[in-house]
Amino acid sequence: ETFLRTEQQPIADSLALAKRLAGVARLIRENIRLALSYDRENMLHDQLDSFRAMLLPELTNDEFADMYAQTVCYGAFAARCNAPENIRFSRRDILYDLPKTNPFLRKTFEYVAGVDIEDSIIWAVDNLAALLNRADMSAILQDFGKRNPFQDPVMHFYETFLAAYDNRLRKTRGVYYTPQPVVSYIVRSVNALLTSHFGLKKGLADSSTISFTNRTTNQTETSHRVRILDPAAGTGAFLREMLDVLYEGFATNHGAWSGYVHKHVLPRFAAFELLMAPYAVAHLNLSLQLSQTQCNLANDERLPIYLTNALSEPLRSDSRLAFARWLTDEAEAANEVKRDFPVMVILGNPSYAVNSANSPTSANDSFTQLQQDIRDAYYPDGTDGMSKEANPKVMLDDYVKFIRFAQKRIAATGYGVVGFITNHGYLDNPTFRRMRRSLMETFDDIYILDLHGNSKKKETAPDGSSDENVFDIQQGVAITLFVKTGNTDDTTPTARLHHAHLHGKRTVTELVDGEPQITDGKYLWLAANTVQSTDWKPLQPSAPFYLFVPQDAANRDEYEQGWKVTDIFPLGSDGIVTHRDHFVFDVDAAELRSRIKDFRNLDIEDGVIAGRYDLANSSEWSMSEQRKKLAADKDWEQAFTHCLYRPFDYRYYYHHEEIVERSRQQVMKHIDRKANLVLATVRQTTTQGFTHVLASRFIIELKTCSDDRATYCYPLYRYSTATEGELTFGAEEREANIAPAFL
Repeated sequence: ETFLRTEQQPIADSLALAKRLAGVARLIRENIRLALSYDRENMLHDQLDSFRAMLLPELTNDEFADMYAQTVCYGAFAARCNAPENIRFSRRDILYDLPKTNPFLRKTFEYVAGVDIEDSIIWAVDNLAALLNRADMSAILQDFGKRNPFQDPVMHFYETFLAAYDNRLRKTRGVYYTPQPVVSYIVRSVNALLTSHFGLKKGLADSSTISFTNRTTNQTETSHRVRILDPAAGTGAFLREMLDVLYEGFATNHGAWSGYVHKHVLPRFAAFELLMAPYAVAHLNLSLQLSQTQCNLANDERLPIYLTNALSEPLRSDSRLAFARWLTDEAEAANEVKRDFPVMVILGNPSYAVNSANSPTSANDSFTQLQQDIRDAYYPDGTDGMSKEANPKVMLDDYVKFIRFAQKRIAATGYGVVGFITNHGYLDNPTFRRMRRSLMETFDDIYILDLHGNSKKKETAPDGSSDENVFDIQQGVAITLFVKTGNTDDTTPTARLHHAHLHGKRTVTELVDGEPQITDGKYLWLAANTVQSTDWKPLQPSAPFYLFVPQDAANRDEYEQGWKVTDIFPLGSDGIVTHRDHFVFDVDAAELRSRIKDFRNLDIEDGVIAGRYDLANSSEWSMSEQRKKLAADKDWEQAFTHCLYRPFDYRYYYHHEEIVERSRQQVMKHIDRKANLVLATVRQTTTQGFTHVLASRFIIELKTCSDDRATYCYPLYRYSTATEGELTFGAEEREANIAPAFL
């Protein structure tokens, strides 16, 4: 295949090169998969074990092969960008031509592509080097920024590479690159807020210093006041824009730029990234930008972008794993920023993931502490008119963790600015009410620019026209700017709330003088505006929900006279989530029973069950382990029951915690009784009118009442014999699940 595709003519087009690199990356990925499967003793397993031990405990063989292939290709590409022109480029040159600004990547390549390179990919890396040798890099670098005025050129190249390499990854990993207008709005708004709220005339360029107490050494030290952190750097878009803003200040004195970078820029910013491929791209992105502004770093200087997880402490290295020692060194370098130095500005695009990889593991209890901190600070606790939540797992989404990380970091400094673009669900979701109150207690000013684009809520513009997301995702997003001046130390929710909407299409293109030009849309508006030019409307969030969205309060007094469903029914939760509906639901009882019998039959291999029933492991569920547990359960047949799956759609259902991921057993154990009923409803709607109420005597699924809002269920009775984990019940001893005050 490689032979037939080989073209000897030079490549001068960035899109053509991206597609050719993608072909080589797929070859390397497949060979790494094979090497991992047939040889347990090769060095690849050392590297895989190191990444699992240090950064990604749930990393699979396929994910490692993908990461490896992308890293090799982008590392080689970075080396080619840095190599001298008109000199033959080969595999052996990659290590020497990698930018010295990224010592970890150089060590990685010395280990994975040096003299001990994995035999099965030598030919593929040689082909990669030959491809890059034929590339006209001067023409390609000039071609980078021509195709999309709203896309960072290096990230545009990476997006094209991903689309050709694996289009599925391009969608699932869209978190890596943020549209340039969004980045511009956030960075330039932060710059403006530093000027307006802190009196720093130079904004991000301020190079004044402060004294602080190092929390590790307990010694007084000196640091720059405006230290900047991107905790989820991706491919480096926010840092690149920051450098652009700083460079603009040297428009009449470019000769002083290089010295300023060495003395006042590199010591003031840092970035963290968890995955190797975007980490390598981020280094390439900033290295190219600095070289294009005639700023060359010394051999002993590195860009302060670190391969580490912002949300955790580094794990301890295993001395038997050489690769793990390098990971530890990289993470320890980042730890100086994490622990010791006051950070004034935190900005970026944190990842969004309800089923977070940043979850507790036996190897690292940092995530246990993180989740406990989220519970302590954000979970509704019954105070301030807030009823407790039965299942607030949505608050463990990654973006919530990053907001909490930034909130604590700025609070520790005592002042500062946070600029994020995140899922906009926390703005009005009732579950997040204490989180909103906590943010109002920490910060003095909160600016919320809701970009909407939520296809799940079927959002449209006020005039009824299309409303598009700025990302290729269904979940709507918002830009949030949090400001803590440090002038007050109040623990009451007194922040000033400023809100604005941005509806419509991403871009509106019209013919101007016969040529298509972008004349309107969200991207154009964001590129042209900042926090200073946005038409903000004041909000006054109040207990118990502290909503961060405008609300018509004309009928609030009448509304508050009614009873909240959660106050009527002390016991309730959202509906079950199986994560394998196709396996545990059926309209045919015999078919369902046959599947469950196969699942607990350990004479049938795991692979056969996985293929026959389309089952796969997840971070929270191991098919092999759950099969063993179910096989050992003598009462397994008692879990066959019914479920109200959709309105008036009753299905046979197997309600067993070894297969059902979120069984809500604390509530469901009281349901499915002959003498009990359950109320099913929603707490939010995205349609006009409220019709989302059903009653049943069976277990309720999460989407029973609505296709886009969670269904909550409240049983009429609680049974005293329904102990935790019990699936059938004894004596009919019951009490009403209704608050005495309501009765």
